[in-house]
This record gives sequence, structure tokens and C-alpha cells, in this order.
Amino acid sequence: MPEKEKEKYAVLSEPYEYRSGGKTILVSSFYNTQAKATAEELIIKMLENRILTNNVSPLVS
Repeated sequence: MPEKEKEKYAVLSEPYEYRSGGKTILVSSFYNTQAKATAEELIIKMLENRILTNNVSPLVS
């Protein structure tokens, strides 16, 4: 990743490996330091929209 791009993103947590069914998945998390909204704000907006549109079906079935 170019240096300019590295400045745009920050690490939320250290990467870790998840193994399942003979496959290994590397999980990592970053956030955009120049974003207009945080992840928490986006989740709240999605939940509010579900309520306002009466689309209140379960998030996980």
C-alpha cells in the first residue's frame, strides 16, 4: 500500500487467524481516518431506517 494510503487508514485491532473446515482466514480491521461518519454512527442510522420503514424483521434468521 502506498504511503499516502497508509496515512488514510488506521488499525483497529491486531490481525488474527480463524481456522474452519481446513481453511485459514486472516481477519483484520481498519478504519478510514478521513471518513465523515464512524462505524457506530452508520450502524445506528441503519437501525433507525429499519424502524422508520417498519422493516423490523430479525437481523439474523
